[in-house]
Amino acid sequence: MDYFLIKLGMAILALIIVILWVLFRELTSPPPPASAAITGSVTNSNAAPNNTVTGVTITAALESTPSNIVATTVTDANGNYTFSSLANGDYVISAFMSDADGSTLSAAENVTLNGVNVTAPVLALVKVIPRLFPYLSTMPSVKAFISPSGRIIYVC
Repeated sequence: MDYFLIKLGMAILALIIVILWVLFRELTSPPPPASAAITGSVTNSNAAPNNTVTGVTITAALESTPSNIVATTVTDANGNYTFSSLANGDYVISAFMSDADGSTLSAAENVTLNGVNVTAPVLALVKVIPRLFPYLSTMPSVKAFISPSGRIIYVC
């Protein structure tokens, strides 16, 4: 019986040590960084060369309030962009520009930041077709942001 109690006591002690080790590790592990970067690129199938477009305005807005833009940047000569030091959260990354014929091209994708730098999906600009959105022609300040698949992300 004494042998059994010694083994039981050792097992309980080992369990307590494991629990304390896990708790200590959780309490002392550093929190994830509070911010990270989003990088990506923009393409336009009508652009030459390589479908890249320069000087396209890119915005980052919190998904919960997509009309409240928290950061803006512009694509470089290769169609790439970077948002540095954005707080963790869910974002809508949007691109929009005017085409040579005066039509609006736009694209948007959702991106989540959680302390790790993220490469966003390619923003493939597509034409906003006014006949699908008749109110756009009467309200020039209204912008429709749509994904490459043509899904409306939001209208503001």
